[in-house]
Amino acid sequence: MLETWRGWGEYFKYSNGNRIIHREMRAVRAIGLWWLKRKYRRQRKAVPWRTLYDWNHRLGSVIEPINVIPDLSKGEQLRLASL
Repeated sequence: MLETWRGWGEYFKYSNGNRIIHREMRAVRAIGLWWLKRKYRRQRKAVPWRTLYDWNHRLGSVIEPINVIPDLSKGEQLRLASL
């Protein structure tokens, strides 16, 4: 999952995809929580919810959003327009 996340991050890195990256980050965290619930809550002795949220937070801290490089051409256009 981490390789896929990094691949998409590199794809959107050079565009104005900050909103898209953060939307996908929320989706990845939701999928992680879904997987943890499915794995650890369907047992005879279920893991408490608080523990699952802590594990999900740790999993989400490993998978961080890629820093987006801003589109410098827009800034250059604004700078030239203000001259």
